[in-house]
Parts: sequence; C-alpha cells; structure tokens
Amino acid sequence: MPEGIFGELYLSAMPGRYEPLDQALAEIEAKAISRIVCLSPREEIKMKSPAYAQALRSRTFLWPVEFFPIADRSIPQDREQFAAFVFHLADEIRAGEAILLHCGAGIGRAGTVAICVLMALGRSRGQAEMAVRRAGSYPERPEQQELIAWLAQRYRP
Repeated sequence: MPEGIFGELYLSAMPGRYEPLDQALAEIEAKAISRIVCLSPREEIKMKSPAYAQALRSRTFLWPVEFFPIADRSIPQDREQFAAFVFHLADEIRAGEAILLHCGAGIGRAGTVAICVLMALGRSRGQAEMAVRRAGSYPERPEQQELIAWLAQRYRP
C-alpha cells in the first residue's frame, strides 16, 4: 500500500474453489479481513464453489460481502459505474478496511480491479501493475488493459 494507507487489499481465487471452504475462511479470519468483495456473478459462484454459494446464502456468514459482478474474462459494461466502484474501494482502504477481492481464479478480473484501486490510492500505473503481478494477478484480456488505461487517463492526478 502507498505510504499513509493503513488498510489492506488481498487478492484471491473464489473461497472454497481450490481448497476446502473452512480452510479459506480460516485464512480470511487469520488475516483479519473485514469485508469481502466478490467480482463473480452468482451463477459462477454456484458452479465453481457450491459451498461458498451456500455460505453466502446463510445468515451465519461472518463477513459483509459486496458484489460487483463482472463476467469471466470480461470487463464491466458501464465504465463510470466501474470508476465509482474503484474509488469506493479505495476510500474503504483509506479508512482502514482490510478487503479480500476475488473473482473465479483471482487473476484477471481481480487483477484488473486491484490495479485500478492502487492507482486510485495514488500509485502510478506501472507501480500498481508491478504490485499486482507480484501478488500473482494480472489483466488477462486486452479489454482489461484498455479499461486500466482509460481509468489512468481519465482520472490522472
């Protein structure tokens, strides 16, 4: 995180997709994550992690979950709405939130959003891309790179 930012941004595959859900939730708890941001549509969650889908439907799930569904290997249709979402996440991180951001595999959609959030927090595009790549995520599609470029150009400090 940039200096003076006390929140955290964690990137992950969908909880319970590649490991037992209990193991994923224990890791979320150990990292003191305060909220989860899900980029996957609900149908994708049901297909890729049925246990997570069930947990989200239960009234006993311990974390608030914010949904901003983006189709797999795609980008949002409304760029302005996407920008507002990115700046909303940046504000939450500035306020000290520890956010887990996930899509299906934790690579393309999560990487794209994470780069944009880091730019909204003051990182250059290059710094943001490098940090996200170090975490194992990156934009997978040219459209995702174009969305990052649009945000960098449109909201340049």
